[in-house]
Amino acid sequence: MREDELNKGRNLILVDFYKGIRTIASKANAIGRFEVYLGDHRRLNTYAAEMQKVTVADVQRVAKQYLTGRNRTIAALEPEQEKGQ
Repeated sequence: MREDELNKGRNLILVDFYKGIRTIASKANAIGRFEVYLGDHRRLNTYAAEMQKVTVADVQRVAKQYLTGRNRTIAALEPEQEKGQ
């Protein structure tokens, strides 16, 4: 992974994040999600700054840990036969 790829991914995530908190209802939903999943709704205030701290090395370390052959799922997709064939 290159730094420019990380920046692009980070920007996409942050755009989605900010789009997701445009209304009062969506802000309330985000507060609830942060409290339930992260254990602290106040992390909503530091989310963007935390995203900026992610490095290429962080992504590579996590990818190496979780994207392994043991965690892989392989699917074989075949086209459906048309009726009458």
